[in-house]
Amino acid sequence: MTIASIALMVSMVGFVSCKKNNDDKKPTPTTNSDDPKTPSEDPSAEPEAIIVIDGKFDDWAKAEGVVSVSMNDANKGIVIDGNNQRIDGLKTAKVVADADFLYIYLEADMTVKYGGGTSWDGSPLGEAFAGPIDIYINADNNSETGGIYWTFSPAGWEYLYESGSFFSQEPGEVAEHSFDQFTGEDGTDIWAVDPPAKESVLKDGMVSAFTAKEGDIIKAEMSIIRAFMPKITGNKIAIGFVQQSSNWTLHGVLPQVACEAGAFTAGTMLEVTLP
Repeated sequence: MTIASIALMVSMVGFVSCKKNNDDKKPTPTTNSDDPKTPSEDPSAEPEAIIVIDGKFDDWAKAEGVVSVSMNDANKGIVIDGNNQRIDGLKTAKVVADADFLYIYLEADMTVKYGGGTSWDGSPLGEAFAGPIDIYINADNNSETGGIYWTFSPAGWEYLYESGSFFSQEPGEVAEHSFDQFTGEDGTDIWAVDPPAKESVLKDGMVSAFTAKEGDIIKAEMSIIRAFMPKITGNKIAIGFVQQSSNWTLHGVLPQVACEAGAFTAGTMLEVTLP
């Protein structure tokens, strides 16, 4: 066999080998940036919220795991402390959570109005109606840590949401929020020191809230991003709701217990299980 013949055979083998490899090779997938991605293909995709904060409220009936508390009818019309403070303005509170958000639903009765008495500074009180809301969150579900508040026993809250316009604004998106972390000694009152024992931990986009009005009832819903509450350490939290009147007297409390005129017994905060 000549040298030329050998060279020709080697060349043919190389050609066949290359041809076979190209046939077995799978095509590289191409991705169009405009094509939709499934959650498994895009780990950064946001999960679908179980409650949409839009002031429509119909999705609350479909959500699983909702816990709720309502006004005790025995307390209707009760006035406490001799200053025309009441606890029957808040009708209902509902809470549910998913892995990313804590969702809250509230109803307030605008017909609960009263006048007379004196405020904490001795000034006379005029007619009052639904106003600011305070939401106390016991993030570790431990009543021995965190702050106390007189309407709840036990309490032990770590976070406080407040809005002065929650129930007094025109229906729609709520723009005014504060979200504070308790900084005082365990078992003490936030307002027992000056300045109050709190610091703001509010972040952009942390809270979303919407209200709507149906007759004399104001309905509200809100969501809070759980990642911004690092003191949530387990799968349970406890929440208490305090509604002030337009002149800063007490208007509603949930949860509540039965009481007699002039004597208020603190309620137990609502326990919520987290996924």
